[in-house]
Amino acid sequence: NREYQFSWQTQSATTNGGYHVMKEFKKVDLQEPLKDTYITLWMHQVHTWFAADANQTTVSKLKTFFADAKSSGFAQVMFDVPWSWTEREAKGDVRIDSFNKEDVMTTACESGLSLNIVLSMREFPPWVNMTDETLFEKGSVGEFCQAELTEKTLSPSIANPIVWKHATEYVAAATKLLIQKYGDCIVSVSPTFNNEFETRYTQAYVGMRDYSESSIALYNGWRIGKEQSFSNIKSDPPHHFRCESVCDPITDKDVHEWLGFREEFLANKYIELCKIVKTNVGGDIDGKSHHPGCLLHFGEFFTSTDSLNSNIFFKLAKSEFVDHLVMDSNMALFGSPSSPSIVGILVSAAQGYGKSIHYELATERILKCTDEGRLENDKENLDSDSGVSLLIQSGIKRALESGVHAIGVTNLCDPKAIENLLLNLNDGGEGTDDSHNKGISLKGASSFKPTAIIFIPYRAFYAFQFAVSGVTCGLDSLQCWHESFKSIPMFGHGELAIPGTCTVDAFQHMLINVWDDLRTRHAQVAVIADPEQLTEDLLKFSEERIFPRFPCVMKNETWHFFEGDELFALYKEKSFNYPFSEVLLEIPGLCSFE
Repeated sequence: NREYQFSWQTQSATTNGGYHVMKEFKKVDLQEPLKDTYITLWMHQVHTWFAADANQTTVSKLKTFFADAKSSGFAQVMFDVPWSWTEREAKGDVRIDSFNKEDVMTTACESGLSLNIVLSMREFPPWVNMTDETLFEKGSVGEFCQAELTEKTLSPSIANPIVWKHATEYVAAATKLLIQKYGDCIVSVSPTFNNEFETRYTQAYVGMRDYSESSIALYNGWRIGKEQSFSNIKSDPPHHFRCESVCDPITDKDVHEWLGFREEFLANKYIELCKIVKTNVGGDIDGKSHHPGCLLHFGEFFTSTDSLNSNIFFKLAKSEFVDHLVMDSNMALFGSPSSPSIVGILVSAAQGYGKSIHYELATERILKCTDEGRLENDKENLDSDSGVSLLIQSGIKRALESGVHAIGVTNLCDPKAIENLLLNLNDGGEGTDDSHNKGISLKGASSFKPTAIIFIPYRAFYAFQFAVSGVTCGLDSLQCWHESFKSIPMFGHGELAIPGTCTVDAFQHMLINVWDDLRTRHAQVAVIADPEQLTEDLLKFSEERIFPRFPCVMKNETWHFFEGDELFALYKEKSFNYPFSEVLLEIPGLCSFE
């Protein structure tokens, strides 16, 4: 194995006038038409964008929206059916058509658009006893946490058996009713408890969850089951994470056991929900029972926020009850536009599980909508020379090159606004050139045959928290990926950035640098986060293999995270005949290798 240093400041391209000149990636033959394209429309948006007025009904407005969506190349709509507004009146009284839900679903199906339904359970319906605090999640009250903001939440705690019973019964009843009424117009159902419809823990005010009594009791039982018990185990509560950046790596075994429990617990719950969706007895279509697929959203991972949200992707991707993996990214994790390469990394990481892979472009931060359902500054934002245009096109192209099967666009009020980007894009014979005035094609790679591998254990990211360039941990500022990005609105940490710089996750940034470097020599690069996925077929066809190592977290003989010893041993076994070049990811001011 050869080792070499990789400074976190190393950029994925040379600089020109302070900004990056994009590297020329190795060409990918894009000839395979996408299987699906969809646009999202959420219930709260229907009530604001399409409220009836003196001139139009809600249905007439929806017909226009769906017609525009179809003409712009979309074939499906994703819509949410919230627990709090569906089983609202009483336990068991599930009304899938109330509050304009029927208007949306019926109009979409009649317009020739298929439905992906999100069963969101981020809030209780009113009939639940709101005075029973044991039903709710509790957040961290660790260092720098504002207990009045983090400890008490309104989110259901699925660790509580009463909550879990209510939730599973809702998923079963709603799925059955939806299939009976809308049949095969419904292609997937997506159960979720997250505030952003994603498959992970919610965290607000940087407070980790769930520290409820039910969750802690399950955690202690889990530890005993894992034979990791200590004396007086019940008096040994889990570590309360601080509500601020963590710059020195967390290597404490007890802390990582808590993170491991959260991961296993949440993944098992979502597998059970998907099993309900897949085995529900609904309506018959041509004499056959129709079972929609189970679709799960995954927010951006490989970041220093993974410890708070928990990364359960790699457990769920292996489940027989999960059909669709949605990789969701707005390419602005910390409030500034980042490299579009993160999209290619996420899609590449989803390969190898035999699932349908989607890339969902989140537009709410870069294409803002008014309450009337119109884009703000649409002409300026979608000009061919704008940063927004470049960011959207480049992100989609990275997904297509990595073999994505479907493209979704979320929180866009005007489907026609990006028609030229989605419908009339073509490769122009320029391969993977990112020049944004040439456009790209909505045809993807026909297969995923990587000739290079990045192996990076996903739990290594749990050791840090909010490592943001130019803002935390003494990290230097970084120039934006492209000069045009300075015109894209900043938010959150991005508002603290020095003009011309962009706030990005330091660890994700280093991973992107490694991936970008490999892409100059390889058309496709496998991103493996679980050593079980280092199969013989993958390894024997690889020409280059890279193993990025995190400071102090992954040492020469041990890995300091949950199941680190077992995973390290498996990696050594898998790589014995296929050595990896090790990349030491050095971050100034944080832990360094001795």
